Amino acid sequence: MKKIIVVMEGGCVQTIIGIPEGVEVAVRDYDVEGIDLDRYLRTNTLFKDVDGQLCTEVRLGPSEDQDEAGLVPATKEDCE
Repeated sequence: MKKIIVVMEGGCVQTIIGIPEGVEVAVRDYDVEGIDLDRYLRTNTLFKDVDGQLCTEVRLGPSEDQDEAGLVPATKEDCE
């Protein structure tokens, strides 16, 4: 049986091991209160999901456009 191992440290995913071929793992973090919004907005790593909730996302495995996953880059106005 194939396993996916999620390694967490300090509440953050550090590594995911064992991603099978053809599988993508997306880790969304909705705990965005107190983050450096300017940095996340500048690097396009802060997103708004289809429900309007802000999150960050890390993907491992084959890449996919964020819009196909129901995410769009957040704007400064989304953070207010």
